[in-house]
Amino acid sequence: MIIIDSPKKILFIVDNFIPFDSRVWQEAKCLKEVGYDVSIICQHKDNQNKGLSVEEGINVYRINKSVKFGGILGYAWEYSYWVANVFLTSLKLKFDVIHTANPSDFYFPLTFFYKMLNKKIVFDHHDLCPELYLSRMNAKKDFFYKILKWSEYLSVKIADIVIATNESYKKINIDRNDKKEDDVFIVRNAPDLDRLKIVKPNIYLRKAFKYLVGYIGNMNPQDGLDYLLRIIKIVTKNHGLENIQFILMGDGDALKDLKKMAEKLNIEQYVIFTGRVSNEDVNINLSTVDVCVSPDPSNPLNDYSTWCKIMEYMFFAKPIVSFGLNETRYSAQKASLYAYNNDEKDFARKLVYLLKNKENQLERGNYGKRRLENKLSWDISKNELVKAYKYLFIK
Repeated sequence: MIIIDSPKKILFIVDNFIPFDSRVWQEAKCLKEVGYDVSIICQHKDNQNKGLSVEEGINVYRINKSVKFGGILGYAWEYSYWVANVFLTSLKLKFDVIHTANPSDFYFPLTFFYKMLNKKIVFDHHDLCPELYLSRMNAKKDFFYKILKWSEYLSVKIADIVIATNESYKKINIDRNDKKEDDVFIVRNAPDLDRLKIVKPNIYLRKAFKYLVGYIGNMNPQDGLDYLLRIIKIVTKNHGLENIQFILMGDGDALKDLKKMAEKLNIEQYVIFTGRVSNEDVNINLSTVDVCVSPDPSNPLNDYSTWCKIMEYMFFAKPIVSFGLNETRYSAQKASLYAYNNDEKDFARKLVYLLKNKENQLERGNYGKRRLENKLSWDISKNELVKAYKYLFIK
């Protein structure tokens, strides 16, 4: 890996919790490792200390975010308050680069201010916010959609370089946001190997059920857990697989509604909602399950996005069932069986087939493990990140 000659100060800004945002935390640790002086401004979580803490040599500033009160006006207030709070915090710090991780795309007034002061700007493009709005709200391309496209465009144009998660995002930044191809770098999502470890399966869980299925990830409206619950009903009622347990790990805005939905579908006996779990529990559960699922449906956001959970499943050598989204196909390839997009019955058929075929499970799981190690590891991604920063300072 390239080691820099003279240290520069980088300030990450992320509207999330650190270290739970594994992508940003991996990027920060990588840049610290090669010699940069790294700080992060992020949200304060209830069980974390406010203000400055030093973690693995990185200065982490945790600040409050306004409480949501719903609707478009609530969203506008939330992000106005957040960006203002970030700006006031940033004024107290010394840095050469601002590295903003979206969502949201509303940091552009802050980045424009610092661009005028000759600071370097990096836009780390994790989500397509216009498409997120369409998918999450089931909305049309209305006035608010146009505002989001405009804010994305400004965020990209102000940035000296853009970091994209995959080829689809890179193409959008070139075609839609008029960015030069040389100024867009792909740094793919990859599992954090500091927290993942294959361990001995939980024999008590294994003895209780013939079939075990795992999910880890966000549980927001666009993430497809409602699809998964309906699929579970098809698997247990129509296909008769009743000696089965689905372990669903994660948290999000839709979790409460999903629990109610499971009761309404009369499938709660087959489902464990763990909420956010420790690294230890993630390792035990994903080492124990037979098959993992990625129920993200085809929608304006998901059709272009890459999921960290896919690579995490591959790390544990677990076969996957998913819908046939382009970037999921690129990541998993033969590690997954692909259902027709948004076809719950076909997804259920594929899942039942894989659960009943141990040889196929082993073949797909081993393929995914090899592909991750050879093509999708964080060692590959972090080299691209370091190259992007080297280019940033000679640009």
